Amino acid sequence: MSKELDIELTFTPVTMDIDIIMSEVSSKLTEITFSCTEEFCFAIREALINSIEACKGLDQQNQMIFIHLQYTDGTAIAEISDLGKPFDESRLNYSKEMSFEDVLHEEDGRGFLFIELFTDDFYFTQNYEGLKTFVLKRKG
Repeated sequence: MSKELDIELTFTPVTMDIDIIMSEVSSKLTEITFSCTEEFCFAIREALINSIEACKGLDQQNQMIFIHLQYTDGTAIAEISDLGKPFDESRLNYSKEMSFEDVLHEEDGRGFLFIELFTDDFYFTQNYEGLKTFVLKRKG
């Protein structure tokens, strides 16, 4: 019998403690014996940090961040969404083309390298209403 997981977490950066959120995510993945929990949680944390940064300076109602975590058929999928400031998608493509040494001393960009390193696939969507979502996938 395969184990499955489907949870949603919603919070605002003002009220959240990233360590508590990540502890809950890690705990849920560990319960289903997902073999790549530590690495995948690191990638989720990096995407979450991007959402938190995008929400800074916005009014409280636009600071909502959503995490949808699924595990089915041996694959974990994390969707991190926010209504924060628009994201420059060229940053994502730029980061995918760079090596760690290239961005080691840059102000931004290392998080995407870690996400790419610790996931099998990740992509980003952004709609006209401002909802941005990072989707991370990892088999394990």
